[in-house]
Amino acid sequence: FRYFEDPAQVWKESGIPKPEKPKKTKTKRSKSKKSNTSGSKIGMCSICGDEKDFASECTALSCDHCFCNECWDSYLTMKIQDGQVNKITCPAVSCKLLIGEELVKKLVIGEVYDKYVRFITKSFVEDNSQVSWCPAPGRIYITFCLCIEARRI
Repeated sequence: FRYFEDPAQVWKESGIPKPEKPKKTKTKRSKSKKSNTSGSKIGMCSICGDEKDFASECTALSCDHCFCNECWDSYLTMKIQDGQVNKITCPAVSCKLLIGEELVKKLVIGEVYDKYVRFITKSFVEDNSQVSWCPAPGRIYITFCLCIEARRI
């Protein structure tokens, strides 16, 4: 029932992003804001410190933390290469907002995204007692047991 008392706080504490698309631009919280000749906002990435065009070179989340796409790629690629794909959070210190699959897909190269999907799928199968890998040799399918009780397959 806490949700109805303070929904914003419940979303924040859960670390689950509100269902909205990632923002492409950011105009607040930047350490350095100025306009370039085309009128778009320039600001400093909170990770690398480089000045970037927010509209074309940065991505912000619903928590309003904004980083350049190169830093996002490096951060997400490192997490995926290390197998840390469950609950990847915003790289800002103490921010618990979870990164959604659509952002990972948008910001990393195809082979890294494929590895992410493999890790997530493997984790889903291992953590779910009603799901198992197909036992047939050479198959990479998942089988589901839609039973009232979880049983070993």
